[in-house]
Amino acid sequence: MDPLAIYAAVVATAALGWQVFTRWQSRRAAVKVEVTHAAERQEGVLQLPGPRRGELGYRVMVIVSNRGETTQFVDAFGIRAVEDETAMTFEVPDDKALRPAQSMRGQFWLEALSLEVDGRFVGFAGLATGEVVESRPQELHAALLTAIEHQAPGPH
Repeated sequence: MDPLAIYAAVVATAALGWQVFTRWQSRRAAVKVEVTHAAERQEGVLQLPGPRRGELGYRVMVIVSNRGETTQFVDAFGIRAVEDETAMTFEVPDDKALRPAQSMRGQFWLEALSLEVDGRFVGFAGLATGEVVESRPQELHAALLTAIEHQAPGPH
């Protein structure tokens, strides 16, 4: 056996394997789900059920981002309590398409939820492929919740 032929065969096989791997990586779903939450004053026109204008409320936002190179289709997204799996979902746009480098977001006031979130919760996105992508588990800030509960009434 010619050592140069063996070397060439190994290099060619490795190069082909690398091409297959990088192509597979670029075509897979790369959806990320993030959750932000904080106490904020309700300002401006009331668009969501929640605290009255000028009052402090607890806002939760879920952001679903497509970091891949292919369009993904989102069937549902929202938050889910870790302990009992109850969920609150947002309305998804009609075409459900999340194109590369795009994101969709939904936000709500915690006070308006029909979901009890006393412990840990995650943001999630259900993709048309059946895959469910979750954020890291989050916990509500107890000190902020206490401040909201004990605030003086704002202007109406």
